[in-house]
Amino acid sequence: MGMAFKESVQEDLDKVFLDLDIWGEEHQVNGVRIPIMLDNEELERINQIGVKVKDDIHQADVLFYAKESDLGFVGVNELLSLDDRDYFIYGAKKSVGLWKIILGRKRL
Repeated sequence: MGMAFKESVQEDLDKVFLDLDIWGEEHQVNGVRIPIMLDNEELERINQIGVKVKDDIHQADVLFYAKESDLGFVGVNELLSLDDRDYFIYGAKKSVGLWKIILGRKRL
């Protein structure tokens, strides 16, 4: 039963959440074109309170979701290129094979 659930979630990621005809958009991430979903509403909500890293509050520039299998491992304060523009990772949270990535232009 556990594998059926995981397979179902992966199928939903491909066929709904990151589908290019629904919510997904193809962008270049670290030199590779992959489907991601930009979320400006969640970015705005987060920026209302700020992104807290250590004792500092930062404003984020981009928030997106991408499949773990497309992105691999990412960590806070690593450099990430999105559409040939460099950002620092302010936040990275993985859940059920999907990364939620928060990016900003300033180094933490």
